[in-house]
Amino acid sequence: SFLPPLQSFIARGPPEAFLAGVWAEVGRPYPDLVYGVFAKVIHMPGLGSEKDCAAAARLAAAVYENARAPAADSWLPQYLRELWRRMPSAETTTLRRSILCAVAAMLWYSSEAFLRCTEEQQCTQQFFQVWLQGIDVVRRLRDRRLVVLGLVRLFELGCAQAGAPGLPASLGAGLPLLVRQLA
Repeated sequence: SFLPPLQSFIARGPPEAFLAGVWAEVGRPYPDLVYGVFAKVIHMPGLGSEKDCAAAARLAAAVYENARAPAADSWLPQYLRELWRRMPSAETTTLRRSILCAVAAMLWYSSEAFLRCTEEQQCTQQFFQVWLQGIDVVRRLRDRRLVVLGLVRLFELGCAQAGAPGLPASLGAGLPLLVRQLA
């Protein structure tokens, strides 16, 4: 698969090189090209292709692990929409784990932008229900760390100062469940 080298390019190079880079032959920005590859691969059908789909989800995670808000905000709704569409049909633990970790990376990147996207797509409560039900597949230390960092961003948002945007009502009611899940 050619996705791990793309992931390495994003993770090991300076984020600005990826975010501002343009492929001269086609005149398209690198982030647009990477999203196009991601969107094509994440929906490949069949059990045999789920390993490649998981690599696509890890590619999305790499974008949001390495960018600093608001640099990748414009792609967040698209990535989130595709991951949310793919989650119900994920058959393997590997793909489910990769999707959950990509979502955690998006939360860590910017919980405000992430929640704005889920609110616009009217799936905030359903999304977190699915996320918490599937979180037990996240076993590796690196993946768990990413999930915890994403949840910490949610708690930070929940503890925001007066006048600052906080948690949506649909998520605020589930915060005690979220804390119990972490315990």
